[in-house]
Amino acid sequence: MALKKDEEELQLYTDPAAEPSEAAQPAGQAAAGGNSALLNSITSSADAAAALDQLRYEKSGAVLAAEQALADYTAQKPAAYESSYQQKIDALLDEILAQGAFQYSFDADPLYQQYKDQYARSAQLALQNSMANAAAATGGYGSSYAASAGSQAYQEQIAALNDVLPELYDAALTRWNTESSARRGRLEDLTALEKNAQAAYAAQMDDYYTGLKAYTEAAENAYSKDYEAYTDLRGSLVDLRDYYAAQEQQSIQNAQKQAEYELALKKYEESVRQWEAEQAAAQAKLAWEQAQYQQQQAAKQAQATQSSTASSSGSSSQPATSSTLSAAAVQVQQALTQRAAALASRVGTKALTAAQRTAQIAAMLRSYYQAGTITKAEANKIGAQWGVSV
Repeated sequence: MALKKDEEELQLYTDPAAEPSEAAQPAGQAAAGGNSALLNSITSSADAAAALDQLRYEKSGAVLAAEQALADYTAQKPAAYESSYQQKIDALLDEILAQGAFQYSFDADPLYQQYKDQYARSAQLALQNSMANAAAATGGYGSSYAASAGSQAYQEQIAALNDVLPELYDAALTRWNTESSARRGRLEDLTALEKNAQAAYAAQMDDYYTGLKAYTEAAENAYSKDYEAYTDLRGSLVDLRDYYAAQEQQSIQNAQKQAEYELALKKYEESVRQWEAEQAAAQAKLAWEQAQYQQQQAAKQAQATQSSTASSSGSSSQPATSSTLSAAAVQVQQALTQRAAALASRVGTKALTAAQRTAQIAAMLRSYYQAGTITKAEANKIGAQWGVSV
């Protein structure tokens, strides 16, 4: 029962050496890229953990170059727009708005003042001529006639001044319209120049922002690619750390299983040896009992045939010499031969070495001898074929 129990306990364990080992490749190892040297240097979870502690993201030369190019380009941004025409446009517009509706004043017209002075001189000259002519006609004496004639000539000249007033008004209106048209023309020209300048500046800014977008995208792409490589490396290190941690844990578990298996195997083998020893003792006892029985039967037969001749009686009762074995010794020899064959046929975990098999044969032989089943001489003669003695 003890042997069966130990065998059942042994079956609960599996020899760790016979179990297939799983060595799955970490996912990060395949994506090592430019960091393969670092990843290949990792041989334990401690190595991976140390590498993770020291790992810091640092911008690569490509990222720094892209960012510097962006900074240099940004520094070339055109200055804020400053109009070269707006002040002139504002001043001209103020003039137009301040001009108001056309108004004409004779007294404020310089041309009218010229005409007025000219006609006044002509009237004065006409007055003098008329009075002189009238005086000459009267013999040189002054008279009311001369004064009246002079006054009439004077008024005629002054009245001629009023005749040019419409012309002066039209001339002033023409000048006003011409000046207004000229101001509006200059305003249109300045406005067109301002629009062209603003359009050129807008086109310049469009070109700048197009370039800025390209430089920004280049810097962002360089950083994204660089940081992705960093995260890939960190991920690979995490995979390696977890992989080796699992392997190390598996090694510990395997060692524990191996120890448990060896302990169970040792206990089982001890039970087998004890059982075999018990079986050998039982067989030895059985052989001794059989030998005793045969001796008793032989003695009875000898007594029954005492009436036989002396030669026959001597021949049948002659004891076994050193070159012969008793019936009990023959049975012991057969039992040991069968046991040796059974031990040699064991395979697998139950297989025994030649020394172990010989030790068990020697133990069985000693048990037969100690039980009195065979003599020492018979024991040594039987054990000679296995190289053992008592």
